[in-house]
Amino acid sequence: MMMMMLMILMIVIMLVIVMVVVIVMVVVVMLMLYVTSQLYGEADPDQDVSPDTEDPEAAGELCQFSTPLRGCQVLCQFLTRSRF
Repeated sequence: MMMMMLMILMIVIMLVIVMVVVIVMVVVVMLMLYVTSQLYGEADPDQDVSPDTEDPEAAGELCQFSTPLRGCQVLCQFLTRSRF
């Protein structure tokens, strides 16, 4: 009786190990597919975040920070006004 219980316990443990290995393999494959599609996939136009320079409102916002010096000035002004 004891031997039978040990065999059943070993089979259950082996099945759990196999299930964990399969789950890990599926996750690794899905991660590899995701990374590959991000590196070599086609560009998604919905995720393009560059500003539309033909839009007058966006062009004005772009010109406000167009030079690095202007960006630094705005950052310094923000930091001097903010009190932590």
